[in-house]
Amino acid sequence: MSVYPAGNLLDGSGSLTGSSQQVFAAKPERLYLLIQNIDATNALWVNFGVAAVADQPSIKLAAGASLQYAVPGVVPTGAVNVIGTAASKFVAKQW
Repeated sequence: MSVYPAGNLLDGSGSLTGSSQQVFAAKPERLYLLIQNIDATNALWVNFGVAAVADQPSIKLAAGASLQYAVPGVVPTGAVNVIGTAASKFVAKQW
């Protein structure tokens, strides 16, 4: 038996522009978030609620790495922002 009601993941996947870009708007009821850097060589940086920067306080995802939040009450609910090398690709899913 699932703890979560059934639903579809929303997709925010795309390509980076070289500037901070919002992947998802703030969502107070967000229950799940996945960001995966699918670039083979370049890092991706993630931040919540404010613009992402290629340094702290953003979270660095090395090539091929992912970040997943799936515990209610721990999933960030602010806007999700990413930055990285232009044309690099990423996967983003939320529920």
